[in-house]
Amino acid sequence: MSIRFSERKYGVPRNTIYRHMKGNLSNKSGIQTILSSEVEGKLAKWLIDCAKKGDPRTKEDLKIAATDYDKYENDPPKFGPKGPSIKCLNGFLKRHPSVSVRTPENLGKASATVTQDDINRFFSKFYSYMVENGFEDVLSRPDALFNLDETSFDLNQVPRKVLAKKGRRRKFNYGVVNSREILTKLKEDEEAKQKIQQEKDERKALREEKKLLKNISLKIKKKKKILMVWFLTNQYQKRAVVVQRKTFYTNNNHIHS
Repeated sequence: MSIRFSERKYGVPRNTIYRHMKGNLSNKSGIQTILSSEVEGKLAKWLIDCAKKGDPRTKEDLKIAATDYDKYENDPPKFGPKGPSIKCLNGFLKRHPSVSVRTPENLGKASATVTQDDINRFFSKFYSYMVENGFEDVLSRPDALFNLDETSFDLNQVPRKVLAKKGRRRKFNYGVVNSREILTKLKEDEEAKQKIQQEKDERKALREEKKLLKNISLKIKKKKKILMVWFLTNQYQKRAVVVQRKTFYTNNNHIHS
């Protein structure tokens, strides 16, 4: 198939076909990136490796690393004093779709290092404790088990979004804080509970009062309607009597005449 025939059949410019046939595609069109493709590949691999190790990196970390590479590769550096812009970071993520912005799950050091032997050891100690203190029968009685819940203040900070491998289901941030550390104020919770209950009672009383006033208003409207019907009926009857009397007098006068 000739180049001219391909141009007519597929609508592709002749120069484009010729350039692809010759393989002259080394220079890409558009604005050139500040960092080379090799360096960007290293940064993408570094982000994925850090996420796998449980120490994911944020966008700020990526900006710092890119700034350091820029200082090492370019003289003078091409990035400004604030480092890469948001547009540069978004372009990096588009060129490397394997890296995406994710929200990690904080995991305490104890939870991160637990093993199957640790779990088996815990249940063995728990069973021994129940037997020694005479609570062995509780383990076979479902009615003796209770599920308790509490309202508390979580001291574990909300994790920031990190850069990790795209498609990875769970991202952990190991050993940052104690993920089970909380703050509970029973007295304050009880006071808050009483206050909430008091507000609920006040709202309920207000609803009942509005409902009562509405019923009274409906009854008043109903009575007004009944009185109006009675009044109209009474007026109609009076008019009927007057008409009847007029008719009677008219007939009598006609007879006498």
